[in-house]
Amino acid sequence: MFRRDLFREKKAVSPVIGVILMVAITVILAAVIASFVFGLGAKAPKAAPQAQLTLSDASAALSSSSTPDKVFVLEHKGGESISWGQMKVIVKNSTMPLATITFNSNGTPTYSGKHYLNATLSPGAENNSMFDVGEWITFNESSGNNIYSGDKLTVQVID
Repeated sequence: MFRRDLFREKKAVSPVIGVILMVAITVILAAVIASFVFGLGAKAPKAAPQAQLTLSDASAALSSSSTPDKVFVLEHKGGESISWGQMKVIVKNSTMPLATITFNSNGTPTYSGKHYLNATLSPGAENNSMFDVGEWITFNESSGNNIYSGDKLTVQVID
């Protein structure tokens, strides 16, 4: 082919571009259909509530008397309310579980297994089915001195 024939050639590359466009459209269409078939386009699950909970020591030191002492307070400081019926609190020390507490829909605590702590709700907290901002739960020894000053406790709140 001569140089003068190069610029006289009138053929275009439209068949190649056409094939590329057809393949791209087919791939996009297959992806859209697959997302509907496999449920990828469905709604996302509801996110867990975000709440700011604080844990604080009781106001007085634990005594060695047989009178049950306040151990700690769990307070709802901000964020979304948590349903009593879905809330579970697990308290452990380094050697054993001290309490596993679930709540019914009006906030009444239920203990599973042996428990060394009792939960008492703030006044008015049981008036609705939610653990709201400004409410608290006080955890007391269930009987005698089961927990000592200096004990390290692990507290899990599960919704």
